[in-house]
Amino acid sequence: RISDFKKLSTQILAISVDSPFSHLRYLLSDREEGGLANLTYPLVSDLTQSITNDYKLMTDDGLALPGLFIIDKEGILQYYTVNN
Repeated sequence: RISDFKKLSTQILAISVDSPFSHLRYLLSDREEGGLANLTYPLVSDLTQSITNDYKLMTDDGLALPGLFIIDKEGILQYYTVNN
């Protein structure tokens, strides 16, 4: 459904606090092995945790919570959900 989002002038990014080396390992691993092979959108490393902190995804224990954010082309947050 990524093409549906692109039609709405959106871009999909995956962001995690893992290193680029960790991301590479996931990208080279098959999905059956828990990897992200054939991922069709960018995977961004947030090693400094600046994005994670900006979106209030970091717990007091230092755990990064998974979240989904839809931000329109004007930079307005249209939807978000955070899972714990």
